[in-house]
Amino acid sequence: MKLILIAITCLALLFTPLQSKELIIMGSDNRPPKYYIRSGIPAGFVVEMTEYIMEQTSQTYSIKLFPWKRAYLLSLRGEGALIGLSKNQKRLALFDYSKAMYFTDLMLIVRTNNKFKFEDLKDLKGKTISVVRGGSYGDEFEKAVQDKIFKKHEHSDPVSAINLLLRGHVDAVVYGPGKYGFEQLFRRNPQLIKDKKKLTLLEKPFKRDANYLGIPKQLKMTEFIKAFNKGIDKGYETGAFDEIIKRHYIH
Repeated sequence: MKLILIAITCLALLFTPLQSKELIIMGSDNRPPKYYIRSGIPAGFVVEMTEYIMEQTSQTYSIKLFPWKRAYLLSLRGEGALIGLSKNQKRLALFDYSKAMYFTDLMLIVRTNNKFKFEDLKDLKGKTISVVRGGSYGDEFEKAVQDKIFKKHEHSDPVSAINLLLRGHVDAVVYGPGKYGFEQLFRRNPQLIKDKKKLTLLEKPFKRDANYLGIPKQLKMTEFIKAFNKGIDKGYETGAFDEIIKRHYIH
């Protein structure tokens, strides 16, 4: 009988429900209005969407925001999931993905006196394009960089990237979401307002970027992702996500 009890105990430990282990969900700390730190607390519409989805599951969790490169490396080490993760071939081998949580139109900010036609990546030939350090812009983008169609400049702070643009050191800065993101850039960084007329958005989006929750494959959480996907569906079907996003767009 004693051996049977020991065996049962071992099995119980082996099959401890996943929800009893806290899942750390990480993201960028400086991409308002999607995610950012406000008074020391994670904020933004993607953070609120994630909280809504997690309430539809039985998984315990906490959300922590870091500079994107650090969040990405921590997740790769198996320390948690990532929100705001894009897909490319390399990442598909490393992460299990949820359904798309939201879509972001990434735009090209250029100098008003240096506007150019943009229809596809070939139109960027010979230019220098500034993007977020550690961000993914798709396999086609990376191939164009490797083929030296244009140069990629990486930044960790959009204000520094805009200043480089104004001085002519880069030809465009990738920024989003959409026209809203452009306006928010000046609201959140009033030091740039004096130069607003010197900057403009190209009409066509640089990329329509689908963003997902990604979990490193070594955590083996595909069953949890199924529950997470149901939460995404409910958020859109009930209009809860529309209300969350609208509130952040207005403010």
